[in-house]
Amino acid sequence: MADQVEELNPSKLGTREYWDEFYLREKSNFQENPNDTGECWFSDSNAQNVMIRFLELLATDEPEMVDEQESTFLDLGTGNGQLLIGVREAGFEGLLTGLDYSAPSIEFARGVYAAEFPDEQEGSDYEFLHADFLASHDWNTTNRQWDVVLDKGTLDAIALADIKYGELTGVQAYPRQVSAFARQLVLITSCNFTEQELIKIMTRDGLFEVFKTVPYPTFEFGGVKGQTVCTIAFTKTK
Repeated sequence: MADQVEELNPSKLGTREYWDEFYLREKSNFQENPNDTGECWFSDSNAQNVMIRFLELLATDEPEMVDEQESTFLDLGTGNGQLLIGVREAGFEGLLTGLDYSAPSIEFARGVYAAEFPDEQEGSDYEFLHADFLASHDWNTTNRQWDVVLDKGTLDAIALADIKYGELTGVQAYPRQVSAFARQLVLITSCNFTEQELIKIMTRDGLFEVFKTVPYPTFEFGGVKGQTVCTIAFTKTK
């Protein structure tokens, strides 16, 4: 169950220090070789393309949920910004915002995105913000909301952090914080949680409900079927 996953031993993957060091190296590699834009997480599952394809189909079939011209996107734990680059390449024209608590990540993502789309203007077409959204609302003093909130592996890293937010673990605090700036849709990809666990995390406070689960190829081992990652779209209930 999700509660048991929350109680896993802390890992270096849940520390800011790890990600600062990681993205300092990635930034340095990019400066030496502009073709080296960093690691694409969950590439073995093709998760980024799966998420973007889901958004493309949604924009075609249910444009009231996602609009290609107008919808705004917020990427939690943006890392190198590759997910937002993929969203833009898919033809979505709205403001793209990347958020990360690692300052080197934000510096790196800015450089990668600007190199990919040199004609776009930072601040009007895209932005990258340095903030810990679990710890504070100070980064969002105007109470902005985004039409689509994206998370590819960030909730996984939060689950490995030995940090409390008041009486709550990071995983418990996550849906409460996200509900403040998600206007409608939250699309999460996880490798640490099963579909059932992820659904429990996001729905137990009554703030979100399942909109759609995104299919992946499954494997079978010992008569049990499974998959390496899961992606679920949630909508707000309040």
